[in-house]
Amino acid sequence: MEIIEVPGLSFEDRSPTERVIIENLIQSKVELQDMALVKAPMTQILNHGGFENAQLFINEVCQQFSHKNLLFVSQHIQTERLNFKGQQVLTPHAELGSNVSISIPFFPVTISKKNPLVERDLLFSFCGSSTTHSLRSRLMKNFPDYFFDRGVHGGLHDSIRTPTFVNRYIELLQKSIFSICPRGAGVSTVRIFESISMGAIPVILSDRYSPPLCNPYSWDDFAIFIREDNGGEIKNILESQTSQRIKEMQANLNEVNQGFFQPSKIHLSALQGLLKPVDLEIPSSRFPLNSDLNG
Repeated sequence: MEIIEVPGLSFEDRSPTERVIIENLIQSKVELQDMALVKAPMTQILNHGGFENAQLFINEVCQQFSHKNLLFVSQHIQTERLNFKGQQVLTPHAELGSNVSISIPFFPVTISKKNPLVERDLLFSFCGSSTTHSLRSRLMKNFPDYFFDRGVHGGLHDSIRTPTFVNRYIELLQKSIFSICPRGAGVSTVRIFESISMGAIPVILSDRYSPPLCNPYSWDDFAIFIREDNGGEIKNILESQTSQRIKEMQANLNEVNQGFFQPSKIHLSALQGLLKPVDLEIPSSRFPLNSDLNG
C-alpha cells in the first residue's frame, strides 16, 4: 500500500482515532492492491480550515492522484457531508447506505481506566450532553434518574474536560450494566467504544449508524439497538433482558473488545471492510428501516 504524505500537517491529540488507524495500517503491511493511503489529519483540516477548505484539500489530492485508488481517514462528524470524489474513507461516522464510507471504531480513551473490582449495580446510565441532538434532550426528560447532563462531551481526550466530569463519567461506566449511547451531532458517538472498553453493554440509538465490522461477531452479540423513536422504551427493554443473556453479552463484549477495539487492533475492522465487499444491510435482529429512511 502506497503512503501519500501531506507536508506541514500533523495529528492533534484531540483526534487520536485518525492517527492510530493510519499508524496501524502502515505497520500492518497488509497488501491492499492498487490503494494509496492519504496520511492527512482530516479533523484538524476541518476544525482549523473549515468545511470549504477541507473540500478543497480533498479535491486537490483527488486531482493530483487521479490515477490512484485513494483511502482517506476522518473521524470528524462532518465527514459524510464531504465529497470524496468516489474515493473511500474510513470514518467512525459511517452511515447506512454510503457507497464510499467504511466504518471504523473510535479510539477509546477509557481503556486505561477500567476497574474490574467495581460492582455493576446500575441497570443503565448516561453522562454527557443533552444539547447535541433532540433525541438526547428527550431521553433526559424521560429518565432523569439515569441521565446526567454534564454539558458538551466530545470524548475524554478533550482538554476541556474537568476532573469532576471525568471521574463521574468513568464511575458511571464502571457501575452500569448498560450504557446508553444516543447519537449526537453525528450518527456515531465515541461513547459506544468508551463503554465497550469499560465493560458496559452499549445501547445504541442511531437509526442511520453503520457499525464497524468485527467478524465473526455480529453487533447483536454484544450490543442492543433501539430505534430513536422508541427511546422511551429503554427501561422496559433493558429490564426484560435475562441475567443469562446479560452474561453472554458481557462475555462477547470482552472478546470483541480484546480482538478489535484495543489500540493495536482498531484497524482490523477497516481491513475487513477493505478486503471484502462492505455489507450495508442491517442484521436481521436489528430494527427494519422506516420508509422515510429508504427514500
